[in-house]
This record gives sequence, C-alpha cells and structure tokens, in this order.
Amino acid sequence: MRRAALLGAVFLAACGASDDQPLAQQSQAWTAPPCGAEMASWDGTAARSNGACAGNGCSCGGSGKYGLQYQCVELVMRHFMTKWKLRWYGNAKDLLNHAKTSSYYASGSPTQVVVYSNGDGAHPPVPGDMVVWTNGTYGHVALVTGLRPGFVDIMEQNVSGYSPPGRYALKYNGKSIYGRWGQPGPIGWAHAKANPATVIPYYDPDDDDDGVPRRRTTARR
Repeated sequence: MRRAALLGAVFLAACGASDDQPLAQQSQAWTAPPCGAEMASWDGTAARSNGACAGNGCSCGGSGKYGLQYQCVELVMRHFMTKWKLRWYGNAKDLLNHAKTSSYYASGSPTQVVVYSNGDGAHPPVPGDMVVWTNGTYGHVALVTGLRPGFVDIMEQNVSGYSPPGRYALKYNGKSIYGRWGQPGPIGWAHAKANPATVIPYYDPDDDDDGVPRRRTTARR
C-alpha cells in the first residue's frame, strides 16, 4: 500500500497494477526497460519505463514535475500540461471525477475539460484524450493516440508483461472500449476542449444484429 507520507503536501498522483495482475502468466521472460528509458512517443510526448517498479504503485524515478516518475498519471498529466496547460491531481482511478472539480487543479479549470463515459457513441475518444480505469488499487490511465476500425490505440506507462512496451490497442465497437486480459474496460475519457482532434468513428455496421447495415456518421466535438 502507498504510504500517506509519500503523498505529502503536493499530493502526488499515482497509478497501479490494474492492468497487470496476470503478470506471472504473461511475462516469464519479460524484462522492463531501464528506469526512465523511452518506450514510445507520440505528438512530442514520450512514454518512459518505470523500471523495476513497472506494474506497481512504486516509482523508479521519485517525484518529478508532473507526478511520480514513471507512473501512468505522470505521462498523461505531462501531455495535458505541455499541450493545453491543464493539470490536476489524484490517483489514476480518481482523475475523471477530479477533472470536474476545481479544487484538484494545479493549472487550468474544469471548464476546459469534458468527461465522457465509456459507451458514449456520440463522443468517441480522439487522439490526445485520457482514458481512465478504476479497477485495482490505484486504477490506470493512458493516452489515446489513434482510432481505427475496431481499435483504440493507446500509449501508456507503468504496465508490464507485453512487448513492445508503451503501446497497446484496445478493442472498440464504436461505442465502448473493451478491457484486456479479461479485465474491465475503462470507465471513460477526458477531453481537453483545446484539443482540435476530430475522427470518423468506426461503428459495427450491424450493431443491432437485424441484418441491415447502418451508415457511418462523422463525429465532431
């Protein structure tokens, strides 16, 4: 368990092993990259390794400018702050709720962020959004890097057990993002209003299974 003393006055954000519980089954030969090593990059933001702490609530790099290095929250808050001057605090599982509450903001305001629930087909995730899981001790967050037929591509930190590290593709049916390794999917995503990304989301052409394909529609913020 994370000690309260680690949080201190700055209330550092953390994430944990919500997506890593099958580690023993997935990665007998898997070795984490060295602490701080770049694993992937997108739009000027790099995902870095949490080293020996990968998949856990500890930090291989101690406290940094954007939180505990290199927990999952540190990545998304670094991106949101660098791109849109938005930053708020909390464990990963709390970030969607805290995105609505001004008392958690170090920079920006909840008026500059929109939160959507998983299953909201009218507002699909777009590149640059933050997806949030609440399962596990601390939950987990990741950065959306792309949306394509059947999948949402993400970049993340502090997840162990697969290669190459730092990237993953989650199944998506045009409304809901699914989990991996038999675990629950995310509860939703946070979208910075300043984020200009738009997408044409993928929909199951026969999502009601009536034998009649539906037309695709263009979704914009």
